[in-house]
Amino acid sequence: MPLLVEMAAVHSSDAIALVLTAAMLLVVACAMFAPLVVPPVVRLLTAPLAASPGGVVLLARHSAVAAVRRTAATAAPVLVTVSIASATLTGFGTVQAATQSAAHDRITADAVAVPGSGAGLKPPVGTEL
Repeated sequence: MPLLVEMAAVHSSDAIALVLTAAMLLVVACAMFAPLVVPPVVRLLTAPLAASPGGVVLLARHSAVAAVRRTAATAAPVLVTVSIASATLTGFGTVQAATQSAAHDRITADAVAVPGSGAGLKPPVGTEL
């Protein structure tokens, strides 16, 4: 909760680092609460398959619900890996968009001369303007 209050008080360009930190803290919280969340999620995801013939689905469902710690220990690394990867990719996209927006806001000229190719403008171009 204090992190959310702090995020509301900071400038939007400074909040990007706080958003990534909050995302990582949520990932850790989800991994810690995995033993509490796994049984209802397993029941929910396997409910449509429970009526299928054969015992494979039924065995997997009962095994996952009976051995919650083992199932959580298997699911938590996958959850953490996918969450950190998606938070990192989203964070990089947000940083790039914020950087481009900030650069766009700083340019106040009506026209900007940019090179068609190469690293920069040739020296005579600046003297002709």
